[in-house]
Amino acid sequence: MDRARAEQLEKDVEMGQGPDSEYHFAFEFEDLPDVVKGMMILSAVDKRRDGNFSADVCAEHDIIYYTGYEESLPDITENEFLKLIELGWFEDADSWAHWT
Repeated sequence: MDRARAEQLEKDVEMGQGPDSEYHFAFEFEDLPDVVKGMMILSAVDKRRDGNFSADVCAEHDIIYYTGYEESLPDITENEFLKLIELGWFEDADSWAHWT
């Protein structure tokens, strides 16, 4: 997925459009905090990209950053991207970010 497609999908979500989640877990995914759900998705994308969990995660005041927004776009599916946006994740400082 390229940046233009990512921006279009983000606008679609803002307009209330987007597919349902395709994630299935042994526990109730929907019971987790949105920030944790997003980190699980980003970790799966990160592992798929290079075989391990190599991203840096940091928190500053009331926001958490998961590095590699641009790096994730070629490997992230549209459904994963839409779910992240739906969960409140956004781009900030070339990272995925979420208010805590």
